Amino acid sequence: MSPVDRDRHAEYRARAERARKLGFTGVYDVRGRGGVRAATDVRSLDLHDALPPAAREARIGSLHAVADVRAGVPEEVALRRAGIDEATARTWLREAWDRPADRELRPMLAITRDGLVPATPRGSRAASTIAEHAAAVGHYLRTGDASGLARFRGVRVARMLLETRTAVLDRLAAAGALAVEDLYRG
Repeated sequence: MSPVDRDRHAEYRARAERARKLGFTGVYDVRGRGGVRAATDVRSLDLHDALPPAAREARIGSLHAVADVRAGVPEEVALRRAGIDEATARTWLREAWDRPADRELRPMLAITRDGLVPATPRGSRAASTIAEHAAAVGHYLRTGDASGLARFRGVRVARMLLETRTAVLDRLAAAGALAVEDLYRG
């Protein structure tokens, strides 16, 4: 195709649509952040917090989708649950999508002696530990069975000690400090 035959308007519309799928307002929002590669490279909490809300939601959706895929959920189902397409997930997570574990930054909430505290684990294994601990706490609060908490005694994730003392968990639950729908914070 010669330069004269190019449909620049169609190319621009395609780039703008891609930017919107990634959660940005448009082409110039992405361009102002240094391009797609730089805009989707979230290496610190400051960079994560600087993302537009829709971009944060797309990134967190990508993290949910990759966690589901690693847990054995078919890729199409995981992407549908997260509300994103494969290209969006691959753009946010790059090579982490195809690996069994990653070192992506995940702003989450961890259960400590102070209640739900913002934590920033770097990696899927640390994030899984926080999620498994939250599931064990939820199981204890529903059933009174504290056996699942034993494996988290003395465990630190993202420089935070995960709470396993049942008296403290009961106190936090009574105060309403453990009510959370999603461990990922936007």
